[in-house]
Amino acid sequence: ITRRLLHSCFKILQKKIIPVIVNVSINIESIEYIEEVKMSFTAKFDLSVEWFDQRLAWNDLNDDQFLNIPNEEVINALWVPTIVFENTEDKFETPIDKKSRILVKKEGTYTLSPVEEMEEIAYYKGSENPLQYWRDFYLRFNCQFELQNYPFDNQVCTILLKIPSKEHQFMKF
Repeated sequence: ITRRLLHSCFKILQKKIIPVIVNVSINIESIEYIEEVKMSFTAKFDLSVEWFDQRLAWNDLNDDQFLNIPNEEVINALWVPTIVFENTEDKFETPIDKKSRILVKKEGTYTLSPVEEMEEIAYYKGSENPLQYWRDFYLRFNCQFELQNYPFDNQVCTILLKIPSKEHQFMKF
């Protein structure tokens, strides 16, 4: 997506709020530390969040999704779902930073620009081509260990994900 096409990169199709279905997946790479005394564990994982935004339209998407990375100016204008890691010390939220990636996956068909336009542009609907947020994390999670059968105990710990209350109207998990 080129800078000169920034303003035509996406367009608002409607102003009505329609909750967006957000698909979240976590790939746990490792459990680094288990700290019984602190009742916590530290995990290394990557998080992927995928959603369609029907208000958007994209120009000239590539088959290789890693070539469909909007520039920083476009990313700052996008609505990106926030996910809260509920059982971390500070209820850590997904940031948009240098470690995160936002890209557009080409899945839908395109419409060519009208013959009257000077350039041939393929327009892709946001309702058919999802956005994806991806980031690696290294976080410590709280876990209430059941130690009454120690050292023969089993533990079930979770990574609790939550939508911030301010975004409930915008998204569904």
